[in-house]
Amino acid sequence: MQKIILLTGAILMMSVTANACGGITVKGNSGASYCLSKQTMNWYSAYAWCEAQGMSLIDIESVCKSYSSCSELKLSDSEKTHITDNGGTFERVWTNTSIDPSYAYPVELSSGNFANYAHHNYRLRAACALCF
Repeated sequence: MQKIILLTGAILMMSVTANACGGITVKGNSGASYCLSKQTMNWYSAYAWCEAQGMSLIDIESVCKSYSSCSELKLSDSEKTHITDNGGTFERVWTNTSIDPSYAYPVELSSGNFANYAHHNYRLRAACALCF
């Protein structure tokens, strides 16, 4: 009986870890973890993707602490290795911060700077705040 309980506990722990992020987990400069989608998508899909995984798109005020730059999301070279677009360049990710109903602020992960606002239909990766 004890073996069954231990095995069940181990399986539950593995499934929580495996399902924590359905994309790519990266660490920010503070040590906090973020989940980036493997695929690019428009802002609405990015928002829904994060929500479906029990997370939310990153928030500029809580994650970046500033509207001038986002050093929290300026990832190290080792974190960048698996997150390039088809052209091999580092890309931008969606935040939940909208300018109006049609535009939002993305963050450039190579520099931590905010990119020019992007139309919600542009295809960027989702960047979700992990809730664990």
